[in-house]
Amino acid sequence: MNLQIDRPFVIFDLETTGLRKPIRAVQVAAIRYEPDGSVREFCERVAPGQLIEPGALRVHGISDAVAAMAASFVEQIEEMTALFSGADWCGFNIIKYDTPILMGEFERAGVTLDRSGARTVDVMRLFHHFSAGRLGDAHQQYCGGCIENAHDALADARATARILFEMVERHQLPRDVEGLSHFLERAAAAKAARTVDRRFQNRAGELIVLFGKHRGRSLNELARTNRDYLEWMLRSNFPDDVKLQIRRVFNGGSW
Repeated sequence: MNLQIDRPFVIFDLETTGLRKPIRAVQVAAIRYEPDGSVREFCERVAPGQLIEPGALRVHGISDAVAAMAASFVEQIEEMTALFSGADWCGFNIIKYDTPILMGEFERAGVTLDRSGARTVDVMRLFHHFSAGRLGDAHQQYCGGCIENAHDALADARATARILFEMVERHQLPRDVEGLSHFLERAAAAKAARTVDRRFQNRAGELIVLFGKHRGRSLNELARTNRDYLEWMLRSNFPDDVKLQIRRVFNGGSW
């Protein structure tokens, strides 16, 4: 642990029933770091009260029969509340996926967690600021090798912790949660500023296509290899500023 923390810091991961809503947790794992230096690990299966999708079963290997033998989230609510309350949260893709699912479990249990003042560090968003890919890709890049027992929630939480701490060292990132949160906010704002109409992005002076069969290619490249595609864009309903840049490319200019 190479972060300075002023409140508990919980790195967590969920395995779930799949992607169809309502999405329920079938395994909850967390590593809770305390400001006094103590660390607690938690990992338990959870009976979801609904069937697990075949795709999810292929990922984490927890069957309906195995999940049904576990206690429900409600039955584990005291321990869950003690684990997650009063803490900053961290994980891989937790903003869009794990956090809403976890909060839904607490709501169904009749517990409202007070998240006021709490901060979130999404390691996936941090990773995507420097590179691209999934948890396994990040682990390979920053820690070397595959994640042992990948898609077990505790294994993934531990992997996320290793990746975060290595990224802090390698990129000389802030060593406190507040600083990491601000770093991510600035990175998101910079990315939004580079995006034009959500279909294009300015990268190092070139306008990049973010959709369709030419996703990831620049207007300059398309002007050399697929001029007819840019001519179609000029005839179609694209923003005037994009069409202006296409005309500049045709005339030998650039973004």
